[in-house]
Amino acid sequence: MARVKDGGRGLLDVFTDGLALAGLVQPTSADGVDVIPSSTWLVGAEKALAGEVGAETILRRRLAALKGPWQYILIDCPPALGLLTVNALAAAQEVLVTVESHVMALSGLARLLETLEVIKERLNPDVKIAGILACRVECENPSRSGSRRATPKAVRFTPVPYPDSGKRAPRRMSLVRAADHSL
Repeated sequence: MARVKDGGRGLLDVFTDGLALAGLVQPTSADGVDVIPSSTWLVGAEKALAGEVGAETILRRRLAALKGPWQYILIDCPPALGLLTVNALAAAQEVLVTVESHVMALSGLARLLETLEVIKERLNPDVKIAGILACRVECENPSRSGSRRATPKAVRFTPVPYPDSGKRAPRRMSLVRAADHSL
């Protein structure tokens, strides 16, 4: 079984010193799945790139130079709309948005969608939303015991309220009880 090693400065050097991604690719124990591990060094990327012209497209340029057998490249982003996330959006063809099913997360989702429109206009006109995936879902399905836990069979579905998506999301999902009914 292949063990993934710490990424060290690797990804930081991709952004700041022009290091190629190819040298950072590591195999995993899953057949056909490779990773480029991150590390805490990446925290310094935002500050290091603050004044850099074209910093928003570094990842896109490095990915274009990456040759390999991959059909898909997944980019995991921090839960912030900083320069690293903008780089990922500028490089991506599709975006799968994970959002916590909480009222406070809706403002973050709205901000992400606004940012995505700016990315489409200025950096990547072809990027699109592949879907919105709710996580930490609390479904309302009281059983005889009074439990609020739902079984997968009990969840009803309705279209996701985003025009580009043909995916579906749970209808009776509570947004953590709409902030205790103050929505």
